[in-house]
Amino acid sequence: MSTSRATTRTAARTRTRSARHAGAIVAMASALELEVTAEGVETKEQLRHLKRLHCPRAQGFHLARPISAPAMNRLITNAKRWPVD
Repeated sequence: MSTSRATTRTAARTRTRSARHAGAIVAMASALELEVTAEGVETKEQLRHLKRLHCPRAQGFHLARPISAPAMNRLITNAKRWPVD
């Protein structure tokens, strides 16, 4: 299960409908024992909000930019990790 990029983009503003949707998606996935990933995380504020919702996974430009297949192979081979704020 995943939150859409559009939901993630506005979810950090806690009084928005998107914030409520993101919270509901994370809660529903947890209740159903499904994995959930927030898509389109582009700012620290969005990531902090998702952490407050106990969203276990996220993807987006804030965490890593797209890379080529050879670069991904090197990344996996060398087991490098990114710090997540």
